[in-house]
Formats: sequence, structure tokens, C-alpha cells
Amino acid sequence: MGLKPNTSYYQFAFFVCLFLSLMCHCLPVFVFSESCLLPFDEGMCYGYSLKWYFSNRKRACLQFRYRGCGGNKNRYNTKQHCEFTCQSLRKYSRANPVA
Repeated sequence: MGLKPNTSYYQFAFFVCLFLSLMCHCLPVFVFSESCLLPFDEGMCYGYSLKWYFSNRKRACLQFRYRGCGGNKNRYNTKQHCEFTCQSLRKYSRANPVA
């Protein structure tokens, strides 16, 4: 038994979908990972590779020397990946509050 377009349930479902789609376009999208909130950690071995981390204080992705092991998940291979992952934290900082 399928839904008919003239049933009240169908109309209700349509308006719920319409409302939700409008909300998604009107509200800012907050895209970030919890890893963006972790402190800077260069690791503890003797390796050397350039990585990026999100600085909560500067609200920006900064480059650092990763030592090859240890550390935490606030570590990205590229600046673009860091910025994409932490973009809402960069955009909505304390100086530019959401509300």
C-alpha cells in the first residue's frame, strides 16, 4: 500500500522535508572534528615530517615538525585538509561569535 499524494500523511511528510531543507540552508554549517580541539603535540620519536595542526588560540592551521610517532589526532598532512576539517572553528571564533 503506497502513499497517495492527497493523503494528509503525505502532505505532512512533504512539509516536514521542506522545513528541514530550509533549515539546512539558513543555519550555518558547523564542520569540525574533535581533533581540532586537541592541543598541539609534535610526537616523541626522532623522525621528521612537516604536518599541520589547528591552533585554537590563533584560530588557524599552522605547520609543525612531526617527530614520527605518538602525538594526537590534531595532525593533518595538508593545510587544506586541516582547514576543511576545522573550518567552522576558524570562521566562528571568539572575536566573531555566532549569536
